[in-house]
Amino acid sequence: MGRIVSFGDSFTYGQGMPDIGSIPAADTPSKYAYPQLIADRYGLECLNRASPGASNKEIWFRLMSTEFQDDDIVTVMWSCMTRTCILLDDVGYPRQCDDAWVTKLGIWYLDDDNEEKGHQYYSTDAYYKNLYNEYDSVQVTYGYIHHVHCYLESKNIRFAQTSIPEHSEIEFNNDSYLAEHTSIGKMMLHPSIGLECHQHGKTPDGHVSPEGHKHFAVRLAEHLGL
Repeated sequence: MGRIVSFGDSFTYGQGMPDIGSIPAADTPSKYAYPQLIADRYGLECLNRASPGASNKEIWFRLMSTEFQDDDIVTVMWSCMTRTCILLDDVGYPRQCDDAWVTKLGIWYLDDDNEEKGHQYYSTDAYYKNLYNEYDSVQVTYGYIHHVHCYLESKNIRFAQTSIPEHSEIEFNNDSYLAEHTSIGKMMLHPSIGLECHQHGKTPDGHVSPEGHKHFAVRLAEHLGL
């Protein structure tokens, strides 16, 4: 049996789906998320390595830490370019699909309603105040996309890369040097494929609805030639 191996954030994981809800349990992606829908439709094993809140750095690292098989089909949905993470070296290689080896940094940790201001709050606050800028995060994301494209192509693995609907700016600012000289736009599915998902409504917590996942699964499968 072949596999579909998927990487992404809460969209790919299926956060907000009936079997997951808004507070997902670790390593239990939704059976209603588009990777599982594609797997069920085409008789594939599903390895969903998405993680809610994942940054593009984490998505890239999860992919590079995965042992692929020759007949794998890989999907990558890139996330918010404002996110980042700190990779930890206290867990053996290859990394497992959990959060033991990564500290996520995201703007949700700075929520005024977040009463528990622990390590991630202060790390995130320091990152956005002292290190983050939009241009840098965009260029780094371009690098991840280009690297993944070349890496999977070198293994002769069938794959597709796209971005979450809310961040279709990864369709790319073509006056960027990296976007122009690495043909990033040609490495990505057109963002309209993801944006169409929202025509089918959202879950109460703002994620893509089950119908949106069904639609995206069909469109992605068509692109992959399934």
